[in-house]
Parts: sequence; C-alpha cells; structure tokens
Amino acid sequence: MDNNDELQVQIQYALVEKLSNSNRRQAKLLAILDECIFECDKHLKLTYINEAWEKKLGYSSDSLIGSNITKSMNCNDIMHFVAYSCCLLEGKQTPSVEIQIKNSHGLLNWFECKRLANHT
Repeated sequence: MDNNDELQVQIQYALVEKLSNSNRRQAKLLAILDECIFECDKHLKLTYINEAWEKKLGYSSDSLIGSNITKSMNCNDIMHFVAYSCCLLEGKQTPSVEIQIKNSHGLLNWFECKRLANHT
C-alpha cells in the first residue's frame, strides 16, 4: 500500500468515526426529548420511535417498530394522517396535522405531527 492509499484509509476512518459520534449524539438528544418523535417508511410502518413513546403512551420500541402507525388511530385521524403523509411524499409543504393516538390502555392522546427534516 502506498502513501496515497494509506492516507485515503485514514481519511475514511476519520469520517466514519465522526459520523458515528454524530449519530450517537443525535440518538442521545432524541432519547431525552419529551416529545414523541417517530419515523416511518412510505407504507407508514414505524422505523424509529424515541423513548417518549414509552413514557407518554406506554409502548415499547419492540412492540411498535415494523407496525403501521395508523393501528393506534381512529378512522378520522387515519384519513387526516394519510392525506398529510401523501402531501409529504409528493414534496408539498404542509405545516402539520393534529391526530389522536391511543396509548397502551386504549385512551386517546392529542398530538401535532410535523415534519422535522427533509430526507432524500
């Protein structure tokens, strides 16, 4: 391996380490937030929830990841949330939607859903 290859490996290692540190810091921040933060795929299956879901709603990450977020909503809220999600997927700017999500005991809690960041 010549000096140029060695330098490239060192740069790649430094970038991976920096990204890893950034991801750890972001995960810690999301964990301590009091807001229920989630991410779902284009089929509305949850891919991430923060610890506030367990604190506020009584759900564990294991019980929700991979399930459709609409399973915890009533019919009217499902329609509003799906319409909101479609707008986001089409790249339209939409401020937020208010929905009710059932906690683990079946009681409804009001939430305002809004997009935090653009993902490609």
